[in-house]
Amino acid sequence: AGGLHFLMKCVSTHNYDTFFAVFLVLWGVFFMKSWKRKNCRLAMLWDVLDYEEQESDRPQFWGEERIDPLTNKPFTYYPKEQRSLKYCVSIFVILLIMTMVVVATLAVFSLPQRL
Repeated sequence: AGGLHFLMKCVSTHNYDTFFAVFLVLWGVFFMKSWKRKNCRLAMLWDVLDYEEQESDRPQFWGEERIDPLTNKPFTYYPKEQRSLKYCVSIFVILLIMTMVVVATLAVFSLPQRL
């Protein structure tokens, strides 16, 4: 008991931080185990153990119809060049807005000094 008390004093400045950390770790482990168990029980009860959700494409999604060489099923293909262009435009807009926020923040903090 003395060794544990010494360890607690060395590790933290508060007496119960170590106990709280151990409690959180144990609670997290037991919670995950019980959640997995409940998930499997409900999947068996609802008869969805081997269920895989098949998402359909959005109606606004457009692209070229192609046949998948592995499954021989049709799928909608969107060209990589257009996707990359949209990513680049999105990144540029995000960086521009972030720059505007930083400039506005600096202006707000420097304004009282100028008055």
